[in-house]
Amino acid sequence: MKIANAITLGRLVLVVIGLTLLALRPGRERMTWDLDWLMFGCLFVGAVTDFVDGWAARKFHEVSQVGRLLDPLVDKILVCGALVLFLQMPDLSPWVPGWVVVVILVREFVVQSLRGAAEAQGSDFGADQFGKWKMVSQCVYVLGLASYQAGWDWPIEVVRYAIWVALGFTVLSGFNYVRKAARVLEF
Repeated sequence: MKIANAITLGRLVLVVIGLTLLALRPGRERMTWDLDWLMFGCLFVGAVTDFVDGWAARKFHEVSQVGRLLDPLVDKILVCGALVLFLQMPDLSPWVPGWVVVVILVREFVVQSLRGAAEAQGSDFGADQFGKWKMVSQCVYVLGLASYQAGWDWPIEVVRYAIWVALGFTVLSGFNYVRKAARVLEF
């Protein structure tokens, strides 16, 4: 197995563990301090190591079709999975508007479908700068909410700004990818 793909699979395992622990939270004031912080830690490491697998693929000349598809899929599982789970947490309802989650989900499904079609034709459909900033801003938003759920005492109102930044980059990068796909896929 290639090093980069192993890192991506490690990220996937961490994200699944973090989301599973997050899914256990609704209806509870707190789990235990250890589990709350384990949830946050898994999501945090899964998010901040996003650049490591791509770096390893380029550094060790291991760029692969599997990695090019699996890495963004893990990103989507992290962000979309966390947002869907946050929707069922009443204390987060002011910070997780349903319509924002729908916009993010639609963008992710559309771009992932376009990426799959373009890559199947042999075109490079990797992340551009807007896509990278979109992922960073979405992770800041998700990790801000996760840290709040883990009991970190900080002004949750900061998340209100993160929502708009993440939404802006989500929409902007989505339009950019659709424009790119229109040229590549000739539709």
